Amino acid sequence: MLAGLPYKHRQSDQQTQMYTVCTVYSVHRSKGRYSSSFCIYIFIYGCDSAVGPNDIHYRILKHLPSIAQNTLLHIINKLWLSESFPHTWQQAVVLPIPKADKDKSHPCNYRPIALTSCLCKVMERMINDRLIWYLEKNKLISNVQSGFRKRRSTTDQLVQLETFIREAFIQKQHAVDIFFDLEKAYDTTWKHGMWKDLFDAGLRGRLPLFIQGFLQNRHFQVRLGSHTSDVFAQEMGVPQGSILSVTLFAIKINSIVKSISPGVECSLYVAPCYSYC
Repeated sequence: MLAGLPYKHRQSDQQTQMYTVCTVYSVHRSKGRYSSSFCIYIFIYGCDSAVGPNDIHYRILKHLPSIAQNTLLHIINKLWLSESFPHTWQQAVVLPIPKADKDKSHPCNYRPIALTSCLCKVMERMINDRLIWYLEKNKLISNVQSGFRKRRSTTDQLVQLETFIREAFIQKQHAVDIFFDLEKAYDTTWKHGMWKDLFDAGLRGRLPLFIQGFLQNRHFQVRLGSHTSDVFAQEMGVPQGSILSVTLFAIKINSIVKSISPGVECSLYVAPCYSYC
C-alpha cells in the first residue's frame, strides 16, 4: 500500500519544514510506505501549476484538513490496489502558446501546454518516485544521462565537453562534436516499446499496470480563449507536461547509448544528445 505511518508534527518555519519533508519522505520511502495525511502534503509541496479539466487546483489540496487528506490518500490507495485508472485522468486541455517572433498564422509556431488533473499529478509523483528509486537502485539508467536526476545537471556535461576540447588542443588533435535534438520527441514516443522496456527492466505488478492505464485511451481538447475544440485521441507519445512522462521517455531513449560506436563518447539530457570523438 501507499499509506503508512501518520506524521504528527508540522513545523511552521519554512526551512525546517522543507528539511522535515525530505527526511520523513526518505525514511518512509525506504520502507516502501508513505505517511498518511502528511503524504499528500509532501507531493503537493511547491506545486502551483494551472488547474486541469476537473477544476481542482493544487491550492485546494494544500488547504484540505487532515481528515480530508486522509480520505484522499485512501482513494489513491484504493485506485492502486484495484489496479484501476479514472478515465477523467486521461483527459487534457491543451493551450496553444505562440512562440516569440514567429508567424502566429502557422500552427507549428505554437507551443502546446497540456493541463491535466492535479489529483492525477499527485499520484503520478508517488509512482514516479518509486520508479526512479527502482531504476537508480538497479543502475538501469545509463550513466551518460543527466536529465532530471539527483546530483546531475547540464553543468556536468559542459565540464565534460570543455575538458574534451581542452585535451584535444593540448594533444594537437581534432575534436569532432555532434549535437542533435529530437523533434516532437514526447509526441512520437512508441508506447508499446516503452511497455516492453519496463518489462525488460524487471518491473511487474501494479506499477507497470498503472503506467499502462496512464498512457492508454488518452484524449485532449484544444482551448483558445473561450472556445474549445472537439475531443481528439492521443494515439502516440507520452502526455505533455506530465511528471511521469520525463522518466518514461528517459527509459525509452536509454537504449540509444548501445548504438554508439566504440571510441565515441556521448552525453544525454533526456532528449537532447551530443557525441564526440
